[in-house]
Amino acid sequence: MEEWMTANEIGSYLKLSVGKVYSMVRDEKIPHYDYHGFLRFNKYDIDIWMKTPPRASNKEKRGRPSIMTTYRGVPLEEFVLTASKILIGNTAWERLPIFVKGYVELAAEKNRPYLLRKEFSTITANFNDYLRLCCQLGLIEKELWQGREKKYIITEFAERIAAESNPEQIKAAICESILQIVRSQREKIPDERHAIYLLWHFLSLRDAGVEPSQNDFIKEEREAGNYFPQIRFGYVKHFAEFLFDGDRTMEKAFFETWKALL
Repeated sequence: MEEWMTANEIGSYLKLSVGKVYSMVRDEKIPHYDYHGFLRFNKYDIDIWMKTPPRASNKEKRGRPSIMTTYRGVPLEEFVLTASKILIGNTAWERLPIFVKGYVELAAEKNRPYLLRKEFSTITANFNDYLRLCCQLGLIEKELWQGREKKYIITEFAERIAAESNPEQIKAAICESILQIVRSQREKIPDERHAIYLLWHFLSLRDAGVEPSQNDFIKEEREAGNYFPQIRFGYVKHFAEFLFDGDRTMEKAFFETWKALL
């Protein structure tokens, strides 16, 4: 009789951390199934695999680097994972709180809790990239207005950032906003929040003892020769540096909280 196990269960069965299990899934080094969007392991397959001498995975035979971790049972390579080349570098991320404060102040001037898309253009030239990011991080929520144009509603987390001068408190508000999205299972509502998925992948690799590189952000083989992996990696690397300032203890505590919410 077949017995299906989750990543947590198989980790307990094999005396491995969940991060190690996901790392082995990513590298195709452990039998697993995810055809229906749920990562599962067959106990019979695992028992046979444990008694079989190790051999090179298909990826290793092809010389292909590792790809993606799994989020809520779905391999991240199935998501679009859009990243902005504007938001690469520490300076670009340091401008995020400035952008947030700018639109909160503008909404206050207009005496309403929202802005229309065109109104963000007065804040910065690259407002589209920052606006998209703020929506993904839960600092803005968008909804249809008059059936055609969207209203971009200021959230409590954006208001907290606008009222803060302490950089650590600003970053804490962003982290809390991410956790609130995870807690309410709104990672795909109203749209996929690619910044969150990329951050999860980056932190998952580190949690598994792997120092991320751009090769870990290749979604499919044809991308190995273009700049998409480089953009994804640069984007999330500087995002993590912005949030945690290289403090691995803070980073790990945040990731542990995140995992506990899934």
